[in-house]
Amino acid sequence: YRALKDNLKVAMDSFKELPVSQKAKRTAYLKMKCLDLKKPYVYIVPKAQSNGTMRKDFWDVLSLELYNMGYDIVFNSYPCNVTNTYYKYCDLSLEEAKYIASQSDAIIGIRCGLMDVIANKHSKIFCLYLDFGDRGWQFPVLKAEKVINGFSLKQLPSILLNNIYEYNAELEDANNIIDDIIYKLKRV
Repeated sequence: YRALKDNLKVAMDSFKELPVSQKAKRTAYLKMKCLDLKKPYVYIVPKAQSNGTMRKDFWDVLSLELYNMGYDIVFNSYPCNVTNTYYKYCDLSLEEAKYIASQSDAIIGIRCGLMDVIANKHSKIFCLYLDFGDRGWQFPVLKAEKVINGFSLKQLPSILLNNIYEYNAELEDANNIIDDIIYKLKRV
């Protein structure tokens, strides 16, 4: 982000959050209503194309903990092999996903391009960084530490730094990540 900003010679304060059209807000609202999605809720992004995901039991345990805290849970994509039945899911356009995420109390996700779009000032954001694996000869393998350094959500212009929590999921224990997310959500 810094390199793009510097290369384009633009100041961070010149960035504006991309608006969501009224049509997308309406359709997102209708989908939320069909899902019976209620506040408080957490928007979860469990998959990314550039890297992997957490193990199935991570998403199961996390979902159960959130559910037991009274959160409704909506996944942006059908969670692979998640056996819990209390999460919600439907297909969303990018604008709808942005709107629904902006209304959420928290966003939890694997670091991917969608996280750039849905990051906002209103939600607590828990971002899990994994290695970027083999993506072709033009894109070298990147360790999670380099991904955090190069693609931290904390560099985005339209977020609050105090609402962003980042985890190197390659090094940190999955149970400790869940415990930390739950602890931070309980402090709200």
